[in-house]
Amino acid sequence: MLLRVISTLPQLNGMKNETLIYALIAVACVVLLTIVAASLINYEGGEDRSYVKRRIAAVSIVVVISAAFFVYFDLVAKNAILNPGFQSMYTSTCIGCVALVFLGSIVVNVILMFLFRHSKYGSILFKMKK
Repeated sequence: MLLRVISTLPQLNGMKNETLIYALIAVACVVLLTIVAASLINYEGGEDRSYVKRRIAAVSIVVVISAAFFVYFDLVAKNAILNPGFQSMYTSTCIGCVALVFLGSIVVNVILMFLFRHSKYGSILFKMKK
C-alpha cells in the first residue's frame, strides 16, 4: 500500500476498499503458507505425531499474519489519515479486516482440509490412520 495523505471522505473510502482487498490477499497467503508448511514437515516413523507439528505451524501462521496485518494497517497506515474522525472510521474497518483475515483463513483452511483429508495438509485436522 502506497502511503499517501488522506484528507477527504472519498480518499478514505478508497483506502477502506484497498484494506479489504489486502485482507483477502492475506487470507490467500495464509492458506498458501499453511499448505507449504504442511508439505515441508515430514512424516515420522512409528508413532507418527507429525500432525501436531503441522497444527502448531498452521495456528502460528494464522496468528502471525493476522497480527502483522493489524500492526501495519492500524499503526502505520492509519497515521496517513489527517482527520481524527476519519481515523476512528478507519479503525473499525481495520478491526473488521483483521477479523476477516483471522476467521476467513481458518474457515478456508478447514474446508480445504476436509477436501484433501488424506494428504499432509489434511492431517492437520485429521490424524492419519494406518
